[in-house]
Order: sequence, then C-alpha cells, then structure tokens
Amino acid sequence: MKDKDHKQNYTLKVNQSFGVCGFASALASLYEQSEKVYNKMNMIQKGHFQTCFIPEFSNYLEKLNLGNKILLTEIRLFTNTFNDEFTFASNRQLLQCTQEYACIVAEQKPLGEYRKLGVAMPPAAVKDYLSRIYKIDTIEVHENKNIICGLSDGEDNPLDEIHLFDGLKQWVYIDERERVFYRGECYQLFEDFSKKHKPLDQVIWRIRPVL
Repeated sequence: MKDKDHKQNYTLKVNQSFGVCGFASALASLYEQSEKVYNKMNMIQKGHFQTCFIPEFSNYLEKLNLGNKILLTEIRLFTNTFNDEFTFASNRQLLQCTQEYACIVAEQKPLGEYRKLGVAMPPAAVKDYLSRIYKIDTIEVHENKNIICGLSDGEDNPLDEIHLFDGLKQWVYIDERERVFYRGECYQLFEDFSKKHKPLDQVIWRIRPVL
C-alpha cells in the first residue's frame, strides 16, 4: 500500500475510537481529490490525526450552532438513535462535549474514563460540512466509486422508531478504484468489505465532492 493509502487510513483510524464516520469519510474523500487537504494532511505526523481532527469537527459544530441550528439538532437527534453512550439531551450538551474533547486531544492528555464521543452525520450534514468548512459543493451519483458512501444493514430496527435517512448506519469512503476505506482498513472490493462487516452491505447514499 502506498503512502497515500496509509494517510487515508490514518484519517479513518480516528473512527476506531470515536463515532465520527461521516466526518472521517468526508475528509478521506477530500484527501484523494483536494490538493489543499492533501497537503494539509501530509504535514500531520503519524498518530496525531485525532489531535487535528477532533478540534476540526468541534469547530464545525460551533459554526453550525451559529448558522444552522436546525441541522445541528438533526445531527443530535440522529446521534441519539445509535446507543445510550452517544445520547445528548440538548445541543448545548453536544457542543460542550465536543469542545471538551477538542481541548483534551489538543493538549494530548489521556482520555481516561471520559465518556465516549459519537457524532452521527445525516447526509445533509456531510454535504454541509464540505460546503461550510471547505467551500466544496457535492452531488449525489449512482456509481459506487469516488464517493462518501452511506450504508444500511437493510433491516428495520423495532427500537428505532424514527428509522432516519433510509436506515443509515455507517459512512465509508470508496475511492476511484472502488476500494473501501473503513476505520483504518482498506478493502480492495466492496464485496471484501461486506463479507467482513455484514450486514452493512446496502449502499443507500452516494455523495461525491465536486472539485
């Protein structure tokens, strides 16, 4: 695997410790296509991606609080559908948690017993993140390559009364060669990924940055 692929995986390894697959997959797509992001990430040393990445999405949520509270609420409510560890009673609590995490990782302090952090991104939020932070438009496509890919397990969860965004459960990045990048791993084919991570094998969202 080339160094570029390693960098992709450093980006997505952040998702191993934090429930931030939407942010991580969006950044992975930009690393592949944007010279600005490519150069920015190449300056980050191995093992320090969360130091830069967590403050960035905390900053995004703060900007969203000022510019689009409705979407911020949508993010929070979507996050609350996953599990109790990621439940936030208010937008203020969500912002406070991400800000505290940003301070901790920026100072490279141990997380210890601090609560887990997860921020679930609806499709509109993935698009808004790229637009608001990087001034990059997006389109929805039908191809399974060069996309920020939203996956479903294809099942209706009786505990999920809302069943938001067609059952969206996970974001991954699929590059031009149709390789799947997920939580620090690279799969040569989508079939390889789906065999290991069933039942996440239903592609329901295909978002492509326009550069």
